[in-house]
Amino acid sequence: MIIVFSREKNMKKIFFIIALINLILVQAQTVYHYNMPCGSERYFESDSSFLIVQVHDSDMVLVHHDAAGIVLARYAGKMSSANEFFLQRDDEMGNAEVYFPEEAKLNFTTMDNKGGSKKIYFYTEVSDQKMIPFDYLCFTANRAIYFTVDEGKDSVNMFIQRRYPVPAKSLSKEDSLKFIEAILAPYKGLPNEFRYPEDMVKNADIMLIQDYTSMYEAGSMEPDYTAFWEINEDIDIVLNCAGLLGVVNSLYEYTGGAHGTYGSMCNVYDFTTRNIVGFDDIFEGDYEPALIKNINTKVREQLEIEEGESLSDRGFFVDEMPLTDNFCLYTNRIMFVYNIYEVAPYVVGSIEVEIPYTELKEFIKKNGPIDRLMNGE
Repeated sequence: MIIVFSREKNMKKIFFIIALINLILVQAQTVYHYNMPCGSERYFESDSSFLIVQVHDSDMVLVHHDAAGIVLARYAGKMSSANEFFLQRDDEMGNAEVYFPEEAKLNFTTMDNKGGSKKIYFYTEVSDQKMIPFDYLCFTANRAIYFTVDEGKDSVNMFIQRRYPVPAKSLSKEDSLKFIEAILAPYKGLPNEFRYPEDMVKNADIMLIQDYTSMYEAGSMEPDYTAFWEINEDIDIVLNCAGLLGVVNSLYEYTGGAHGTYGSMCNVYDFTTRNIVGFDDIFEGDYEPALIKNINTKVREQLEIEEGESLSDRGFFVDEMPLTDNFCLYTNRIMFVYNIYEVAPYVVGSIEVEIPYTELKEFIKKNGPIDRLMNGE
């Protein structure tokens, strides 16, 4: 699938030359590299709740929501017989059975750990008009990079996993292109004829070779030393309704040192405007002070920091949590994400702050994305 962008074609030539020079400087070998389907996501609803169901081969992950979008429980398990899965709750408080009596039908039976208190729910698959069907595609590679081919000295061995959402085969070409456009919206200046997601994998692989080359030239890689790196990247769809697509790009890297590094970037794409959603699209009035106050209150509650105690006394780089544009919308709340080192040292970890829409009601823009979510559009 090809997406065409209005960008100078010279960019492609420059990028290719840089990549070629680096490949000449360093020997690189991919032991195996392939892409394969790694799960599909489907949606089922009843009068009182809905299910998000991810299936890959004989494995299933199911998230049970109420009608307002609040998560009731999460389950995971394996196929027990044809069209039937046996699942366990992630809080170990119960089990469930999932059965597909027809193509677009799902029977969902919950029970306690002893098999009692059974409840059965009947669901119908949601049409394309409400949610966009998509699948996941995985790329896995074991890449070896080295300067002296003899016994692989002074080398880096990398295990790489990447997962990307792709349009379901049932989508029309036009809708498939819109879906990919939404995924790629945060990436500016992509060259003409950029292929998603194959080119993302290829470009990232070349960047890893460049990173290793820089380390070698800086003298940080010693002879007869073999390093083992790990890279995991996931692009997940966390919102898929009301004409909105919420995307979280999560990355974990270990490239030497005491520990790895990780982070997540969130964005919400609005199909009605064909743009990424910003604060002014969802809020109105003097919303910034209210958001900052709410964020700081919740961070203090989460980390048990007294009201009069300075954040900097707890090791933060700031005295007050700032407003970040790294946010994601869900059906009933907004979540702000502060990655490691952004406001605090690594030991504090990433900070996620969730605020229910009900606490921001006076600032929610009429007919905006949040308003649409709250009204179930």
